Amino acid sequence: MEAEARFWLARYNVPVMVSAFDDKESLVQIDLVKPSSHLMAFNKDKHAAPIFCWGEIKNAELPDDALDRSKLTKIYYDIGFRIWKNEDRNRVQKEQRQMVITAWVILSVWLVVIPLVVIILGETSVWVARMVLIYSLWKVFVQILKLTGRWKKSKREEEQEREESEKNHHHYHCKKNPEGFLRLKTDNFEKETRERVHKEAQELKKKQA
Repeated sequence: MEAEARFWLARYNVPVMVSAFDDKESLVQIDLVKPSSHLMAFNKDKHAAPIFCWGEIKNAELPDDALDRSKLTKIYYDIGFRIWKNEDRNRVQKEQRQMVITAWVILSVWLVVIPLVVIILGETSVWVARMVLIYSLWKVFVQILKLTGRWKKSKREEEQEREESEKNHHHYHCKKNPEGFLRLKTDNFEKETRERVHKEAQELKKKQA
């Protein structure tokens, strides 16, 4: 942890906090050998050795310019960033309001306007009314064929039924054995976490190299 702190202080001279985690993302407890499982490190003098503090430190102990904006801009020169301004916040809020209005307009069209148009045209146009009637009769006819087993299912429908059957099968056994399901879910979560942590570790090693 101290070596890791030295590396990041050499790369970005700002106070850092270092903690150790295993591949399950559980904190490695080292409070039996150190006062805390968390290490704070910072430089007060760039020519002196880093200062290590196991545990919390007070703001007064940090260098005065530790979080100075101009200094941070120079330190993180190789990381893209932008300063969040009031006009940016107003622009985002305006875009969010426009998205909400658009969503309501679409819902209104589908739930109100289109049904009203169908009703009005059905009353004024015999052709439209007949088309609606034929479509309704066709849907009834298809439903009868499905109920009697005479409707040939498409590959997509067969796949959907298979997936639904598997879901119901899994759900049944999960309800029968909730403890086993919890263990399985935990194992899957830990496996995914290990894979992600290992991937992130490899990417960090490449960047450090």
